[in-house]
Amino acid sequence: MCIRDSLCVDQNITILPVYDPKYPLDFYKINPTPANLFYKGDISLLNAPKITIVGSRKTNKGGQDWAFKLAEDLSNEGFVIVSGGAVGVDAAAHKGALNGSGKTIIIFGNGLRYRLLYRNRLLAALSPASVIVSSDIHGGALVQIHYAKKYGKQIFYPKESFYPSAGVDNLKNSNFGYAISGKKDLLDKLSTIKQKILAE
Repeated sequence: MCIRDSLCVDQNITILPVYDPKYPLDFYKINPTPANLFYKGDISLLNAPKITIVGSRKTNKGGQDWAFKLAEDLSNEGFVIVSGGAVGVDAAAHKGALNGSGKTIIIFGNGLRYRLLYRNRLLAALSPASVIVSSDIHGGALVQIHYAKKYGKQIFYPKESFYPSAGVDNLKNSNFGYAISGKKDLLDKLSTIKQKILAE
């Protein structure tokens, strides 16, 4: 099944086919659904409570520090932090998680634009909520947020603006998603949203 079976073995990469019971249910929302996932590490994290944190590669230090702190705080609350492994916000989120409980998931794309856009769908589908820290008007993070909305996920962004902010400012101006100051704000809003859904 692996294109390069020997490489998968050498790199300790495991294949998770779509029919495996451990395959994430939320990935079935993606069309086309990935036939196989290639992973390293603890597969049980896919079934743990998760929050996705994304943003621009060009984010300033303030935005990266904010992402680091949020990821660290959420990690210490038992959440697995999901992001895309890129420089900027992604890297800050992963580092924050490692500084907390140490549990994080990286979803990699490759250099092809199609694959990177498909990676954004996986990021959107895997968690019940996504935090977008920063984005320009045509940023990949906004693409991920588009899919998160399509999949019925909750969207959050910082009350403070971090460069580049044009994409996030558009979300704020359209009253789409929720502005948060940090971990407590996020968890309080998630709790309120869950209570509203249960009451419907």
